[in-house]
Amino acid sequence: MNIIKMALNSLKLAFRGKFSIFRYIILPVMTVYVLIGLGTKTNDNGLRVNIIDNDKSYLSQLYIDELVNNNNIKVYSGDEDTTKLLTSDKIDISLEISKGFQEEALSDDSPSIIITSIKGSETSIWIKEYSNNLIELFKNLSKISGEDTKEFENLYDEYSKDKIKVENSIINYKGNVVEATGLAMGILIMFIMFNCIGNTSRILREKYNKTYYRIRTAPVSSFEYIMGNVLFNIILLFIQLTLVLIVIFKIQKADLGINPWILFTSIMSFGLSAIGIGMLIVAFSDRHGISGIAVPVIVTPTCMLSGCFFSVELMPDFMKKISYFFPQRWALNAIKTAQLGSSDIEVYISILVTLAFAAVFFLISSLKMRRSKAIQNHV
Repeated sequence: MNIIKMALNSLKLAFRGKFSIFRYIILPVMTVYVLIGLGTKTNDNGLRVNIIDNDKSYLSQLYIDELVNNNNIKVYSGDEDTTKLLTSDKIDISLEISKGFQEEALSDDSPSIIITSIKGSETSIWIKEYSNNLIELFKNLSKISGEDTKEFENLYDEYSKDKIKVENSIINYKGNVVEATGLAMGILIMFIMFNCIGNTSRILREKYNKTYYRIRTAPVSSFEYIMGNVLFNIILLFIQLTLVLIVIFKIQKADLGINPWILFTSIMSFGLSAIGIGMLIVAFSDRHGISGIAVPVIVTPTCMLSGCFFSVELMPDFMKKISYFFPQRWALNAIKTAQLGSSDIEVYISILVTLAFAAVFFLISSLKMRRSKAIQNHV
């Protein structure tokens, strides 16, 4: 009961200032609203693709026709250099069909299609999956035809006339939505880190003011005091996320391709990790000033390395590996894998890893607080 009372009192104190509502509610909610709104605008031009056909065969042209006619794709017809087209944002993807495509597709070999994009895997994954399914169709027809080109063409004509369609995972291009969601949730994660770590560091300020000693003489134990602060952060986080989801799914009615509960659980699990980081700072900080320095040093670099501001696909390999040591990466990965239609197991694993970070942070901070006497003495 004391824990609940202290949490509610902290909540009351947090919203006492005029700037508090803007900091905790308006700023994060409006930021997500704007970023999601920009990312979910209808793109009438579709996915802009530059197609280079080095094989110029019946099958390579058939592949192009199927790809373009059955998807929201706009083919770029210019002759400019592929790198310049990508960097100048004239195209989203460059697709190059290698010489020998037809011969390889009609045999057991895997035909070579080079897909290049600088916008991350969420932009190219749809076209890759569609291409794989289409090539698999070609191979199946080739086996039935005995690798005979004329027989293959007849079988494909019959396939087209009967309107037999292969189920593909690609229907619409969702790259912009995935990118916008990643950025919006990344910025929200940064806000959550600043708020949770800042609120938890309030323990150090109260210890500095000798409030900690008065609490130890009251009917409230040190454990209840600290857990009251943790519960306060959880309640505040719950309010923030609930309002964000209401704005996204009820007011904006945005189709993010993800279950709202998965989105809520992913960010909530990270919020617990952020609170745990705050507890670590409290446990290992001898003075109040140290915590103020630790917040910007920890938050901004880890968020950047985790892909909160831009896709991790744009990072060098060594930075990608480093990002897996931060809970932000796993929370964003859970959201992205859910949007890309990956298995539920992959999504749940990412969420569990994020919760594991939180458990480790709380465990380490708890052991440190029990053993250290330095946290009780501030000059």
